[in-house]
Amino acid sequence: MGTSLQSSRYIRTGISAHRWSSPLFSPEIKQAINSEIRQALERAATPPQQRQQNQTHSSRWTLKRLVAWINNQFNLKCCRESVRKTLKDLGFSWKKARKLLNKANTKKRAEYLEKL
Repeated sequence: MGTSLQSSRYIRTGISAHRWSSPLFSPEIKQAINSEIRQALERAATPPQQRQQNQTHSSRWTLKRLVAWINNQFNLKCCRESVRKTLKDLGFSWKKARKLLNKANTKKRAEYLEKL
């Protein structure tokens, strides 16, 4: 519908032409998602040598993993698109993943060169 038709529709029937949807998640769930992602970012920023071996959560979250986490934590069914919109509202942006090589271990490198 064009804007002129939408405005006349509002005048005739009292129905708003622009409808706003309800929030995707409650503020508590948004806060939980925000804190979980921030913790994952901190874990991902630490070098692999300094990470704890018994981590309970992955430092790399995908939308699919977040949907499963929300379902497990809050017993709430949602789709990836609603999680993506919520992450965007929280100020996160998506970037393509890149593989990073770990820093070389100089002792192992020296031992290897001696063997050669």
